[in-house]
Amino acid sequence: MSHDSNPLDDVRAAHEEEFFFKKNQALIAQLRQRLEQENNAQAIADKTGIHDPHLTAWLSHLGFTPDTVPVLHLVPLLMVAWADGTIQDSERALLERAAADAGLVAGTPAHSKFSELLANQPDHAFYDAALTYMRVLLAAMPEADAAQARSDLKSLASQVAKTSGGLFGWFSKVNDDEQHALALLSAQLGGRNAASSVLKRV
Repeated sequence: MSHDSNPLDDVRAAHEEEFFFKKNQALIAQLRQRLEQENNAQAIADKTGIHDPHLTAWLSHLGFTPDTVPVLHLVPLLMVAWADGTIQDSERALLERAAADAGLVAGTPAHSKFSELLANQPDHAFYDAALTYMRVLLAAMPEADAAQARSDLKSLASQVAKTSGGLFGWFSKVNDDEQHALALLSAQLGGRNAASSVLKRV
């Protein structure tokens, strides 16, 4: 061994090699995740017919897949139900009926995602993405169909709000939080002009 060599050099070199190995592995994992999200975003676009890359990437980042996208149609109802921080049994029953009417079958990824959203209150980023999706979807529909869809959504959301109190929704009063959520939904899912403006921003 050379007198100039340091006995710690081998240890230091080993630690550096381990550090760079872990660094490379982390970069590879990040690239793999990014590729998976990009592929998933494209699959969402193919499934929904919405080809805005920002919106589909946003949905993919939030964990949506082509199989769970149908849940987004129920988000306005979930938003009102969660407005006061908890979902009442009567609200849950109405939401589950709406999910069944929307074709969410128990055991499917969409139904599992729906159950997850019933158990855990979504955050604002989730609502923003979901309502943007709904607005873009409505903007792409013929105006008569879009107007009917908006009316149906607002009507169902109102039923969810009213059913949280009283006996099976009788003599119930919509609380301030739910009133705010309903007003926000009405504004977010507004008419053709409002929906069209979203297309320019996403």
